[in-house]
Amino acid sequence: MAANSDEPDRWPVETLRATGIWRSFDGVQALEGVTLELARHEVVGLIGPNGAGKSTLVNIITGFDVPDRGNIFLGEDDITGWSPHRLGRSGLARTFQATHSFQGLTVRENIEVSALGSGAKPVAAARTADRLLEMLDLTDSQSQPAGILPHGHERKLGVARALATNPSFVLMDEPAAGLHEGEVIEFASVIRDVRDEHGAGVLLIDHNIGLILDVSQRIEVLDQGRTIAAGLPDEIRGNDAVATAYLGTTHTEADDD
Repeated sequence: MAANSDEPDRWPVETLRATGIWRSFDGVQALEGVTLELARHEVVGLIGPNGAGKSTLVNIITGFDVPDRGNIFLGEDDITGWSPHRLGRSGLARTFQATHSFQGLTVRENIEVSALGSGAKPVAAARTADRLLEMLDLTDSQSQPAGILPHGHERKLGVARALATNPSFVLMDEPAAGLHEGEVIEFASVIRDVRDEHGAGVLLIDHNIGLILDVSQRIEVLDQGRTIAAGLPDEIRGNDAVATAYLGTTHTEADDD
């Protein structure tokens, strides 16, 4: 819930669930009965090869698509088919593979606009920007236009914009894409801060297996629209089906990724 009356209220929910999700496009089955649960204060990794259905699932959960069958629940409330705007005001946020920042606005203005758009008052939006600039180490860049940010800072701004809506859950779609090794290590700390300092649940999609194994408490694996494995990082690391379907290699080679 919000810390003061100037910030948008959030439902005191502890779980986000997708149950029995089916989705097809032009006869191609993108998802087949996928079920996934995310709790507050945890990071769940979602991995799989290209075309496995990961982004389709995230789009459905966040209101950018609707399932053919199945339901999405925020706590006990069925939110299937809600608009992205309504979901955003109810505590659900996401980041995108491509930047969605306002390129002509400064870093600070981008964060404040996101907070205002979720219902915060101007004073609260400014306080939110102060907190997130410090949390994500963007204070020195706050006056720069978003359009000239280096790639790593641009990714951080995407997270800051999502957190500015005061979410209970954040879904991150390829947040580490294009980052070099040092930036990935730094970004791992950002994800932990979202979980630990902000208290949100994080669903993390990324092809950087090292990052997924490092920050996730649980990992779900999709292949051809179906869940083929779910478990702790060490269980997924040693799973033959995952090595074959996603990594396409042996355990030893997979561990080197």
